[in-house]
Amino acid sequence: MRNLIAADVYVRHTGEVSFGGATRKARTKALRELALQFPDYERDVAHFVARDPVAAARRSLDLARLTRAAGGPDPVLFISHSRGGGVERHIRDSIRALRKAGTGAILLRSVQGRPGELTLNTIEDLYLPNLNPVSRDGAVDGLAGILREAGVSHIEVHNLADYPQDADRRVGDLAKALGVTYGFTVHDYLSVCPRINLIDSSGIYCGESGADACRVCLASGEALPDGRPDITAWRDGYATLLSGAASVRAPSHDAARRIEGYFPGLSVSVHPHEERIWPPADYRLSVHQPGEPVRVAVIGAIGPHKGSAVLLECARDALKRELPLQFVIVGYSDRHELEKLANVTVTGRYFEQEVFDLIARHGCHVAFLPSVVPETYSYTLSIAQAAGLPVAAFDLGAIAERLPKDGKDWLVPWDLVKQPRKLADGLVAFGSGRDVGGDWPHADEGQGLRMACKAGTATDETNLGIQNQ
Repeated sequence: MRNLIAADVYVRHTGEVSFGGATRKARTKALRELALQFPDYERDVAHFVARDPVAAARRSLDLARLTRAAGGPDPVLFISHSRGGGVERHIRDSIRALRKAGTGAILLRSVQGRPGELTLNTIEDLYLPNLNPVSRDGAVDGLAGILREAGVSHIEVHNLADYPQDADRRVGDLAKALGVTYGFTVHDYLSVCPRINLIDSSGIYCGESGADACRVCLASGEALPDGRPDITAWRDGYATLLSGAASVRAPSHDAARRIEGYFPGLSVSVHPHEERIWPPADYRLSVHQPGEPVRVAVIGAIGPHKGSAVLLECARDALKRELPLQFVIVGYSDRHELEKLANVTVTGRYFEQEVFDLIARHGCHVAFLPSVVPETYSYTLSIAQAAGLPVAAFDLGAIAERLPKDGKDWLVPWDLVKQPRKLADGLVAFGSGRDVGGDWPHADEGQGLRMACKAGTATDETNLGIQNQ
């Protein structure tokens, strides 16, 4: 007899019912009898599993499920990493908008820690074990056939972190193989900085001092997962990728200008991320009262480039000098020492709909965004603004660009990034609503600091809205 598989027929199988309640005992007896009558059975099964002649049929099923879940015809392929963050947030918002307009979307993601391993999915994160990974070495040959069958009509490149170093070339090859155009969205500075965020071994913004400084930076410290690339070759690869794009977009003028500075002749259009973040109707902003400590909200995942080291030193200084300053990390940090400080509260991870409740529950008066790199946008700024919190942030990048010049916020001078004492004094004054040049508590070293604003309270709808300048 021959075993035949009808790959176009689905039969539902409910397991563990053949032997009733005596499953284990009955199965053991049955397998023993089977082995006696058919001694080659186990070997034949193992051979079949190894040969896997129906792999293509299973893969077709997963591809059909992926295409159906894309949410519309002629899907757009979004290329990004699997690290989450603002990139993932923007992609999901964009996909929802596409679906609303009747166009589907598929995600191609890299796998952090395994360069070259790529997966396909939708924002629903389906279980697709017969399709993924679609590549283990970043190759696009087989991938192009899958995407052609899925009907991909356009490609949007958002981030190539954790892809092979020649991914910039492979994206162009993939678009050519599919006969489609591609666009590129700037979310960070990976196209000019292999370390992604223009951060050097000191842990802060490098100052963009030229290619020679980049070579020194890349030669020191930890190597990237796939080595230490030549900075000229790295940027040349991205220059080819960007020049071939149908459009290159950035969410802020600051990001657009920085990218254009590295790629002469490139035109980057500015499109602030479209978002709608509003507090619930019962949300109330806490107003600082004389005599109480200033409670500072630090929102998000506070890692190295988000200023975790700066925050730690500032909190330590404030605690040592007994300043009336309390930090509330609405989120979490890589610096676990922060959790041990008496003047720091860490709420832990949160869902976006919970963030306003956390800010209100902890009675935060102002927000501090201690990012030490030039952000390209910053969703945490959007949350702080929607919450009506006056914002303190270093005078750098898109955050500085997006802060309205209405006197409610503090653009912190960049040199304070290494002066935790003056920074702590400034936050106390800022949160207390003191005038520029006011009398700051314990500010024996901070009297010369001049704030760019005066703290205020949001009292109208415009102050609660999101500023996308």
